[in-house]
Amino acid sequence: MLLTKVRGAKSYEDIRTVNGIVHPTFKSACLALGLLDDDNEWDAALTEASTWASSSQLRNMFCSMLMFSEVTNAYELWENHWFDLTDDLQNRVQRQIGDGNISLEECELKNLGLLEIEHILNQNGRSLKEFPPMPLPSYRSGQMVTNRLIREELNYDNISEMQSFESLYVGLNDDQLKVFNTIMEAYSTHHGGLFFVYGSGGTGKTYLLSTLIEKFRSDKKIILSVASSGIAALLLPGGRTAHSRFKIPLDPDNSSCCSINQGTDLARLIQEASLIIWDEAPMVSRHAFEAVDSTFRDILKNTEHCSEDKVFGGKLFVLGGDFRQILPVVPRGGREQTMEASLPKSTIWEHCQVLHLTRNMHVTAQDISNHTRHELCDFAEWIKLVGEGKIMGSSFSEGYEPNWIQIPEKFVIKNGERDLHQLIDATYPDFINKYQDMSYLKERGILSPKNSDVDEINSIMLSMLPGEMKTFNSADKLCPTESESNVQDMNPPELLHSLNLPGLLNHCLQLKVGTPIMLLRNVNQSLGLCNGTRLIVDKMGNRVIEARVITRSRVGEKVLLSRIVLTPSKNHAPFTMKRRQFPIKLAFAMTINKSQGQTLKNVGLYLPNPVFSHGQLYVALSHVTSPSGLKVLIINKQGIPDDVTKNVVYIEVFSGID
Repeated sequence: MLLTKVRGAKSYEDIRTVNGIVHPTFKSACLALGLLDDDNEWDAALTEASTWASSSQLRNMFCSMLMFSEVTNAYELWENHWFDLTDDLQNRVQRQIGDGNISLEECELKNLGLLEIEHILNQNGRSLKEFPPMPLPSYRSGQMVTNRLIREELNYDNISEMQSFESLYVGLNDDQLKVFNTIMEAYSTHHGGLFFVYGSGGTGKTYLLSTLIEKFRSDKKIILSVASSGIAALLLPGGRTAHSRFKIPLDPDNSSCCSINQGTDLARLIQEASLIIWDEAPMVSRHAFEAVDSTFRDILKNTEHCSEDKVFGGKLFVLGGDFRQILPVVPRGGREQTMEASLPKSTIWEHCQVLHLTRNMHVTAQDISNHTRHELCDFAEWIKLVGEGKIMGSSFSEGYEPNWIQIPEKFVIKNGERDLHQLIDATYPDFINKYQDMSYLKERGILSPKNSDVDEINSIMLSMLPGEMKTFNSADKLCPTESESNVQDMNPPELLHSLNLPGLLNHCLQLKVGTPIMLLRNVNQSLGLCNGTRLIVDKMGNRVIEARVITRSRVGEKVLLSRIVLTPSKNHAPFTMKRRQFPIKLAFAMTINKSQGQTLKNVGLYLPNPVFSHGQLYVALSHVTSPSGLKVLIINKQGIPDDVTKNVVYIEVFSGID
């Protein structure tokens, strides 16, 4: 294994040398490089991070390790590092009580630390009960009988929520106000109902949903706000992913239901909720909604105003989204399978009332000139027509659908020797002087349909970034079953390192300080660390990365990242393996699917291959709020002009929506 990593070795001692340290054995050298799977990694990571990180950061990283890293002895890890994990708690108690002379006993500090860790785990739907023999914290009398989930949902100041609602309410336009009043009337009459708020990008769906949330909170009502992706959930006050909140199976089918039992805290929370909001609904398979529907009917069948004969048990349910965007991803599925998995094919859709938002809030802004307003209106209308498949197209292959459309000349970068660098320069102008500006990186990105094309651009831009490059290799391990007893002999380490399977991170990760990165897993949603969150690398240890968040409400906040353990789907590998790696990817460029939910002002669209799924071209174009922020580089086969590209739209998804 070392021979594949150490270059120019002239002796066995050279092979055992890592970062200038000669290790006594080859195994210890492999451990130092992170190539072997052992429990010492978590101990080393906490020890390393404690030299610069705060106790709060260490507690969050400790929880991430428990949830994602298969720690075999959590109690020993806690005992080794409890002091660093609780170093700030005594000062906090002194400030709260106003007595700087208070000195807490070791057992008191440990209990406070365990309470903090339990709180973090609870925010992510987990508990210390799941990690024996970790000790459980001791709560004050009466706290254990209180529903933790309900307490969390009511843990806000209704006066400040009222002020926030009033501020949002006065900003509603006529379309939004009509939808708001329709939903509020359904609530006041106790009729419940299922609504779908439908509108293209810029029509203020998130603004309207946030107004509804603040209204219910100001009245001290419980509202559950969820979204189909972590990055979209961050846009909603108190937002969570739908799968984590409702315990939806990862691969639901016709017979699926959610893992929520009668009488549990979560079941009681659902019973007490006055409104449920689910944003970005079209992204999720209809089976997920049907699983939630059947579960709600069961939980709510004996409650007031609710019935097991009503959709979602009679709860007031508001969905939001845009069917022009990407539909559910069906592995190895074509158009027919994708449509069959879409929300309009669900049994609940016939009960859904569609409410439309049509006014683009960017166009109606007061502080722009008439010329700019006209330009923005034309641009928004063109993007909308692209999303609906109403742009006249042509076919470059006999017998194929005429879905190749022309991109306006002002957006197109002509093919040439430096065309890709022109796209980079157009999207990241003056990069060398501005790469340290967080707002500069936050508002721009290059999009492409395929991961291979994204990796090409990220590699080019990483080489342009000043500074020393650091390489992080994954630790790969086979997990043979009884039928795979000889799998280790058949698959040497270098073969495992070379695998890039769906669900796995790359074996080799190269970074520099200042590199923009994107999380590929929901690590800690309470901290805004979701699949799709973008960050900038600040520090790099051997086992820990410190980064600053550059998206959503926690911009500028520093967080710690450690490696996690991932396993590919059995459908993609003939054997079972695990890979331990940082759950991140470079984010100068990203796939169009990954970009959904991101906020960008400047977009470079790189199309060495055409889009291949419904809504991809629309999603890429709709990120841009003004035409000046868009540049497109199309590389077609010989004989096809470089200003036309394929636009894949399944028009049947729009039937019954208008």
